[in-house]
Amino acid sequence: MDTLGIYRIDLKGLRSEVETRRFVADDDFFAVVGNTDIHAGNVVVDLTVRKAAGDTFLLTFVLRGTVTVTCDRCLEDMDCDIEAERELNVAFGDVYADEGDWVKVPADDGCLNVAWHVYEFIALELPLQRVHGDGECDPEMMEILGYHTAGAEEKSEAPTDPRWNELKKIIDNN
Repeated sequence: MDTLGIYRIDLKGLRSEVETRRFVADDDFFAVVGNTDIHAGNVVVDLTVRKAAGDTFLLTFVLRGTVTVTCDRCLEDMDCDIEAERELNVAFGDVYADEGDWVKVPADDGCLNVAWHVYEFIALELPLQRVHGDGECDPEMMEILGYHTAGAEEKSEAPTDPRWNELKKIIDNN
């Protein structure tokens, strides 16, 4: 089964000025895309394709759902809610080109597979730091982290070699 084939939009074959499509980026989608940041998910993608002036199109993606990522603190899976609206401008050209918010599609083909764009829009909604809420991390891992953190604090309270203090004076004078 071609999991990403359903994300192919035939721009030349549009029957009206505005068309809508609905996709679900599910576990199979994330497995095929093959990125390690997102393990699984269920994100509904509503796509509106509007034919603009000439051979240009405005694609509006509305994404809502949940994805599973790894917690940066305890390394266990956690869910992140996804809710976003993104736009992509598409025009016909000689060769395929992705130039930020503009994508050029070869005019002789006239089709665009938006699967990678859907993945990127979802990934952009993930927080930079992915951490469970208070008290939700794996207790065993938190105990191990606590043990190592306590050891670091004890080391920082130990007396330092006085030669380092003399070297620090050089830095402070600059």
